[in-house]
Formats: sequence, C-alpha cells, structure tokens
Amino acid sequence: MRGSRLYPATVLVILALMGSLGVPPPAASALAAAGVATRKDLSYYMGEPADAQRHLLDLYLPEGKKGFPLILFIHGGAWRSGSKELYGPLAQNFVRRGIGVAVANYRLSPVVQHPEHERDVARAFAWLVKHAKEYDADPARLYVMGHSAGAHLVALLALDPKYLRAEGLTSASIRGVIGVSGPYALGVRGFENVFGEDEAKRFDAFPLSHVRDQEAKQLPPFLILAADGDYLGLPAVAKL
Repeated sequence: MRGSRLYPATVLVILALMGSLGVPPPAASALAAAGVATRKDLSYYMGEPADAQRHLLDLYLPEGKKGFPLILFIHGGAWRSGSKELYGPLAQNFVRRGIGVAVANYRLSPVVQHPEHERDVARAFAWLVKHAKEYDADPARLYVMGHSAGAHLVALLALDPKYLRAEGLTSASIRGVIGVSGPYALGVRGFENVFGEDEAKRFDAFPLSHVRDQEAKQLPPFLILAADGDYLGLPAVAKL
C-alpha cells in the first residue's frame, strides 16, 4: 500500500480513463506542446482542527484550456504515510491529455484514526466543487481517484453518504470513481492504529459494507483496477 507502487499502473489507468472521461488520446505532437499550469499548496480546509501541512492540495491544470474534467487524486500509504509531493509526474501525464488533477494530502495515522482521513477527503472534494470554475475546470465533470489506501478513501466517499453530506453535497457531484489496487474490505484484525478494534466501526469503515445500502442509479460509475501480481489479496477484493 505504498504510494510509490502506483507508477507501473499509470499507463493502464490513463488509457482506461480516456473513454470514461470523454477525452480522445492526443497525438504525440500535441503531448509535446501541452503546457501544465501548477498551483501548489492550496489550503482546502481552514476550520478546526486545521493542519498546516496535511490540509493542502496541488493543482495541475491544462494551460490555456477551459471546461476540462478534473480529478481529485488521493495517495496511498496504508493511511499512515504518503504525500502529494510524490504524484506530480502522474498528474502531469493526465494534464498533457487535457485532464486537470488535484493531488491532496490528508491527515495520517497514528495522529488521527478513521474517520478523520475520510473527512479530509470529503473536505478536499468540497473545495473542488466550490472552486472548479474559478480554475476553468468543468464543475459537472469532477472525478475522484485513489491508489491503495487512497482507493479505499475515494470509494467510501462515494458509497457512504454521511461524509459528503457533512459538506452539503451528495454523490451526484462525483462524475466517476477510479480505484487502483484498493483494499475495499478489512477483517476484524489488522491496522488497529488506523481503524481501532470495534468490529462494528471497522465494518462501517469499508466501501463494500455500503454497496447494498445504495440504489445503483444514485451512484457514480466505478472503474476498479488491480494488477495480476498485486499483493495482499487486492485483485480478489477488486472483483467482489
């Protein structure tokens, strides 16, 4: 679940997303000429308890473009490590294809436990909803994407309505969800410093616990990716 394990899947994700985002693959010459505008260290939450480092996101935008889709990317790291600083190259790959990316930090364990990570992701997404137009993105085409622990967080954001509801939103604001090598279920043991030991709370913390709670017509589409040689049973969980 380390953030650095994402890069081998980058090309696969980009190709798979082309159709779902409605963006045709550009010619090589267009890629070379594409500009990437960056806005670093934007605060997406300034309430209590704000964190000067973890409540920040970076924007990577297609220079001179308007009305482009925008992805909120959430990093992995077993909910205990990781940083937005690792994912500039990934974001730039998307931007060169006309897709904007916001890469967000969130608070980590053991400083916080679930559901604080999830609350931060909801806050970051709410910030995008509010500011997408300001940065020339299309507010009707906002996607969420995560790798490993980040895939868990974006899936739960769409499937458990209480986190977006706290921000005055619903899953209707999410155009699509992309999960790469995500742990969408967890047993009664493991990662106690992240999820605690209470079985009911642990069950509630995972996306697969909420799939049947929602009507399919109310949910955004999901693109779930895992590699054949992935680890910790992640390919099997992706098929559930």
